[in-house]
Amino acid sequence: MVWIILGLTLVALGLVHVRRREAALSYALQRTQSRHAELRREIWDRHVEIGRLTTPEHIAHRAAVMALDMTYCEPSVSRVDPSER
Repeated sequence: MVWIILGLTLVALGLVHVRRREAALSYALQRTQSRHAELRREIWDRHVEIGRLTTPEHIAHRAAVMALDMTYCEPSVSRVDPSER
């Protein structure tokens, strides 16, 4: 009879240990999922901000504010006709 009681006690203690570990892992999973959602919102906000910053109006405004010379001078390329060689 003592062996049965000891065996059942060991099974109960093992079950308590497994349940505690399961609760800890569940908590860690919930924290990770919460952080994932937070990062997805942050990424979305940054995409929106990039979209706003890359509009032609905003680029023109920033170029005017920063007094940037945003002209491009294409270098002249002299083309030689292959028949003239």
